[in-house]
Formats: sequence, C-alpha cells, structure tokens
Amino acid sequence: MLAGILALVFLSRRPVKVESVKEIKTKDKNDFLMGVRHIGEIVPVEFIRDGMYVSGGKYCCMARIEGTNFSVMSESQQNAQESALIGILNRIDFPVQFITTSVVADTAHMARVVASTAKNMPEGNLKTYAALYASALDAMRTEKQILAQHSYIILTDDGADPVAALKEKMKILYELLRPAGVMLTPLTSEADVMDVFASILMPEVIIRPSEMLEAGSTEELHVNAKELVAGAV
Repeated sequence: MLAGILALVFLSRRPVKVESVKEIKTKDKNDFLMGVRHIGEIVPVEFIRDGMYVSGGKYCCMARIEGTNFSVMSESQQNAQESALIGILNRIDFPVQFITTSVVADTAHMARVVASTAKNMPEGNLKTYAALYASALDAMRTEKQILAQHSYIILTDDGADPVAALKEKMKILYELLRPAGVMLTPLTSEADVMDVFASILMPEVIIRPSEMLEAGSTEELHVNAKELVAGAV
C-alpha cells in the first residue's frame, strides 16, 4: 500500500513533456498511416477482363441467380421444383460457390427521373406531389428503408486456359438451370463485381463502387512537388 502511494507521488512530480505542434502533427500522421490499408488487402483480387478476376491463385467469375418465388407456389409445386433443382445440382461436376447478401434497394435512379420530370411540370399540385415523391424515393435509399436479398454463384478454375473454361462452365450452368426457371446473369464488368464485394464487406455503406467509378475515382490525380512537400509537413 505504502509502495503504491509513493509511486503515485513520484509519478505526479515527474515533469510533463509538452509536445510541440510539429510532434503532434507527426504523431497524427503516423496514426493515420497505421490505419490506412491498400484496397488489395481488403479485397485481394486482380481483375482480368469481362468481370473475371484472380483470387488465391485461381481464376474466378460471378453470376447473379434469380428464380421462381416459392412463396406463391403450392406445396406440391415447391416439392417438384426442389426435386428438379436437386437433380440439376447433382449433374454439375465442378465446384460452385453460392453467396446470398442483403443490399439496400436502389431507388436513386427512379428518384432522379421523377425529380427531372417534376421540374418540367407546370406549377400546381401535381408538380408538388412529384417533387415530394422524388424526395421520398431518395429517402428510402439513404435511410435504408427497403432491403433486398441477392444471390450469386462463383465459379473457379486453375487449368491451362481458365478464361475459356470459366465461360464453358457458365454456359453449362445457364443451360441446366434455365428449364427449372432459374435465370443466370453473368457479371461482366469490374464495377458489378466490386458492388457485390462491397455489399458483403461493407453492407452499411450506401454508395456503391460502380458509382465512384462513374464519378472518375480511377482517373489520374496530378499534383506538383510543392503540394507533396506541403502535405508531408
């Protein structure tokens, strides 16, 4: 007990070092850099073309799955559909990974269309209603009022010609699933694939990577030497 009191007295009498402004800036900068991570660390993939990418040494491609709504089917119809799907899956002789994620329903495009139409309307109740409707649609997205579930499949290949092999696998799946009422839509752009990754890794973020790409986030950024020096201080 006595030792503890003496230690507190000793520590309270130690001179307190006052950090200079430069030291504080350097510390803040180092703390910031420690928290910065390259996008490759978060999503460790390398995009090739047509939405295909390499991950873990394997070539991969992704497709969205849309099918029949089981909630509107009778029990016998559900059983028949399930049996058909099980039979189809048993015929597939290559790995297929299934992913389901919840995403915020994108009402932004429709909100822009309604808002643009409202601007060209004559003054009156209809114009006021259209403007309010556009605001409500935009709020649905920003406040995450409506969520939707999307399902995807991922195919992989590490053979001699993985690009051709993946296209062939996707074709086989498409032809097998179509008679069962399951539609397969391959994701053929980097932006579409990144949107899926974002919905899985950052479901709370509303802005999609595809929107950032459209805004020019991958364009070159030009700075001069003075700006670099000023930013480093």
